[in-house]
Amino acid sequence: MKRFLAMALLMALAPTLGISQTRPTTNTLLLECRSALQLLDTGEARNYAEAWACSSYMAGLRDGISTALEASTICIPQTVTGGQLIRIFVRWADDNPALLHEDQALGALRALRQAFPCATG
Repeated sequence: MKRFLAMALLMALAPTLGISQTRPTTNTLLLECRSALQLLDTGEARNYAEAWACSSYMAGLRDGISTALEASTICIPQTVTGGQLIRIFVRWADDNPALLHEDQALGALRALRQAFPCATG
């Protein structure tokens, strides 16, 4: 909770601190997730900070989707691992290079929506 409050305060003060509020692109997330896949596959990463950023982002995205109050169009099974989410995103991003300039949340959500659509009716 303290970490959340600290981040909220930092975000609120960002304009006065001169911190950029430019949101990362899907391409940024792809680069980070490539490092995460390298770590998952070989035990070593070109850039551990990037690997951590991707893993954390995917975990947060999954938690956000799972805890949304209203019905979602994304239904991730409980058995899906963080590594699987990373692989799904990287595959989607590789298949959709024209969308890599978009906000990373939109890109990751598109990938997960395609992989895990909720059953209808």
